[in-house]
Amino acid sequence: MNVKLACNFPLLIFSTVFFYSYAFNSECFKQLAVDPTRQLVVHLFEWGWTDIAKECKNYLWKSGIGAVQVSPPNEHIIIVENNDLPWWSRYQPISYQLYSRSGSEKEFINMVEECNKYGIRIIADIVINHMVGANMEGYGWHGSYFKSTPFEEYFPSVPYNETDFHDKICNGNIEDYGNRWQVRNCRLVNLVDLDHSNPNVQASIVAYMNRLIDIGVAGFRIDAAKHMWPDMLRKIIYQLKPLNSAYFPKNQCPFIFNEVIDQSGEPIKAEEYLDIGRVTNFKYGLDLSAAVRRKKNFKYLINFGEAWNYFPSNGALVFVDNHDNQRGHGGGGSVLTFKDGNAYKMAVHFMLAWSYGLPRLMSSYYFNTANQGPPSTGFPFFNTTSPMFDRNGKCIASTGWTCEHRWPSFYQMSLFHQNTSNKAIWNTVVDEHRIAFSKGNSGFFALNNHPTENWILHVNTGLPPGYYCDHITGNLNFKRNSCSGKTVFVNPNGWIDLLVRAEETLAISSKNALSKFEPSYRRTLVFVKKETQIGEYLFMRGRRLSSDSTRLQNQWKNKYTIPIVHVADYDPSFTDYHQWKQHDNILQWSLSSSKIALKEKKPTVENLFKMGSPLIWTTDNKRSNAYNIYNRYGAHYWMLDVMMDCSKTENDWFEFHIVKQDGEMEKIINIKQCENAYLLLLGKKIKHHLARCGYVNIVEYGMQNCTIDLEKI
Repeated sequence: MNVKLACNFPLLIFSTVFFYSYAFNSECFKQLAVDPTRQLVVHLFEWGWTDIAKECKNYLWKSGIGAVQVSPPNEHIIIVENNDLPWWSRYQPISYQLYSRSGSEKEFINMVEECNKYGIRIIADIVINHMVGANMEGYGWHGSYFKSTPFEEYFPSVPYNETDFHDKICNGNIEDYGNRWQVRNCRLVNLVDLDHSNPNVQASIVAYMNRLIDIGVAGFRIDAAKHMWPDMLRKIIYQLKPLNSAYFPKNQCPFIFNEVIDQSGEPIKAEEYLDIGRVTNFKYGLDLSAAVRRKKNFKYLINFGEAWNYFPSNGALVFVDNHDNQRGHGGGGSVLTFKDGNAYKMAVHFMLAWSYGLPRLMSSYYFNTANQGPPSTGFPFFNTTSPMFDRNGKCIASTGWTCEHRWPSFYQMSLFHQNTSNKAIWNTVVDEHRIAFSKGNSGFFALNNHPTENWILHVNTGLPPGYYCDHITGNLNFKRNSCSGKTVFVNPNGWIDLLVRAEETLAISSKNALSKFEPSYRRTLVFVKKETQIGEYLFMRGRRLSSDSTRLQNQWKNKYTIPIVHVADYDPSFTDYHQWKQHDNILQWSLSSSKIALKEKKPTVENLFKMGSPLIWTTDNKRSNAYNIYNRYGAHYWMLDVMMDCSKTENDWFEFHIVKQDGEMEKIINIKQCENAYLLLLGKKIKHHLARCGYVNIVEYGMQNCTIDLEKI
């Protein structure tokens, strides 16, 4: 709810309650009936039912997300404010009929059926603490009449009348959140308060929830749970049916999580609800946000969870932000939201890597005022408009939706979570505003929240040796066996030498491991010293060293091309390189392709990659984002870092030259030999740079010098 809430329930725990219709073990309400590897919820706040159905079919099933929290499906009030229908109108029920701003009953049923078909469960947000604001009269979204005058309440579509409300014991608003009796019996921000001890109220709510269970929902978020007496909630919950056996195991109880804002200082505690489901942990998001803002220190999050006086992990639903507190309501404070950019991403990345509670992602829309409703057609019908997506799958901002769950790193981290959520935390390393840890032998995560300094680590990942794609910066291309983002090498002992840049996270897991390379592929690095101007880029053209190499035809593919896979660590802000390398898997000598790129006065990224294999600027300055752990030579060294098929070279040798982005080619240098390497030239005329596959090669642009670093990579 959009108010600071406080609730206090007496702690009554029953291992099995037998005096209601169904005998459920109290622990079962904490269990989300979804694939154990998909224990992740997303709140598609204010999305329409047809759009959620499409999202399950087109996107969610591919992610690590297993359930969707949907907005309240019941009929609600219509209030026009500043030519808008505020979001909180959904939290003022008129009836329990399934007609709302998100769609009709038929559309809701179709959504649940479609999502269940793809293994995505639906969690309904239910508002059962209250109805609408006091002293109102009118008609709801589906035309149901209502009157909310105290002592005269009338909601015929439920039906409720004046005997079903708390007016007789508290005819007013909550004034003292330190008084648990007021919190549970008086009106929350003037909303007429239901009397849950009344059999009719209990029966009406149970009928509503059981109707949703029959349709196929997996569970419920209970809005404003702290404003209801726990024993009364217990009587309602234990009358619920088992989940629909068409979608769920027989006799599976519904998943429940209770909205209880317990941020200390108030008498009502979250623990009072743990025998009737999970409970929202609002402290989690505040503490995590404080760590990212450096008001707390990540080195102290080494035991983040129960050691922080949180309730047990199996009873917690955790999140960075929710629809209330991102607007400053409902326990709002210094929480990070989508408006905080990279800081918000770091917090969510950590949540999806850490082991505590059941995590929930927020998926929002842009808003300028706290009450603003979702994107819509406006007056008079306020039909919610659909999100639209660009070719990369992200929401188009002009549609008004933010769709955080579709942000590339959140999608990738959902896969990391899917692969590691049930694994123990090992090999924890902490430093000032930094933390790194492995998840069993399935994943490794590192976070550097220092504002300016890089973090250089030699750490045990617990992972098998090999090359891994960083979940944060990209994904695995199975066809090419390459990474669209950064690549991380784990040595035969499971350790890595790692650079984590300032305010950056990194995550690798067995889900994003490259396939084992053929023995002929070896790690090859080339450093080219060349001072350039800002915005100037260099590319490499190369080929197998051969006596007839000067007479090669300029073709994209011939027997002299060399297959490569980029495996560089690089600054993610170098977005052009990030795109270029995804197109590049062959070192070649082509010239005709560059002419295509140069036809345009301002070549596109798509055409520039045809200039050759892209290089990345590096330095040996450890404070620079361009620092590379293999650069021991200085600034202005452009690097190629690849797995190269050495069988396509001439006894490991290949030649190359450099091309600038404007098409200017490096002059002929007529090289004769390389330092630290013996080469019998056999009368060959080598006009360009020489390099050796499987080694670190160092040259200077336009110069004959050539060095082979014999130290093993």
